[in-house]
Amino acid sequence: MSSLRNAISRRAHKERAQPSSRKNIGFLEKHKDYVVRTKAFHKKEETNSRRKLHSETQMNFTFR
Repeated sequence: MSSLRNAISRRAHKERAQPSSRKNIGFLEKHKDYVVRTKAFHKKEETNSRRKLHSETQMNFTFR
């Protein structure tokens, strides 16, 4: 019977909205928004570090 109980889909918890008294502060960032923002940040950080490394190796490499 426990397998049937686990097969039933459960209702997801809803996240709270920004309270009206704090609307002047701005957008309330939810966890899913945070995850998207941090993934984009780390991707940009990775590409910038690769670009910097590539430019440094190009400047140091010369034919003699």
